[in-house]
Amino acid sequence: MKLHKKSNVMKLLKLYITGLLTVIFLAGTATAGVRPQLTRIVAYAQDRETPVDVINDSQETYMVQAWLEDLRGNDNDLPLVLTPPVMKLEAKKQGKIPTRGSEGRDCEGQRVRILAIAAGNTAKSRQCK
Repeated sequence: MKLHKKSNVMKLLKLYITGLLTVIFLAGTATAGVRPQLTRIVAYAQDRETPVDVINDSQETYMVQAWLEDLRGNDNDLPLVLTPPVMKLEAKKQGKIPTRGSEGRDCEGQRVRILAIAAGNTAKSRQCK
């Protein structure tokens, strides 16, 4: 009985180690032309990294800064990290923000976790004048 229960937990862990990532960009990001390609990402236990694809639909180059939070707004003790948290995204291009498992985190018995990826951007052309 215990083996069967542990097997189910491990299956769940493998499928949803950190759960469903709800990708939420700030309202300013959406109006600026940088947006996520998908609104939900599933990170699997066996994957070393899970990319979050972002798209720049605008005519300007942007610096995109992203961070993870839980649904309460806490950013400490999370099972994932974004690396690098800042990226340059050229006009009319796509980019990837990789998520990786946090060092030293034991995820055994971890339940599905929903995290938000928050992001902000600044037009490079306006910033670098």
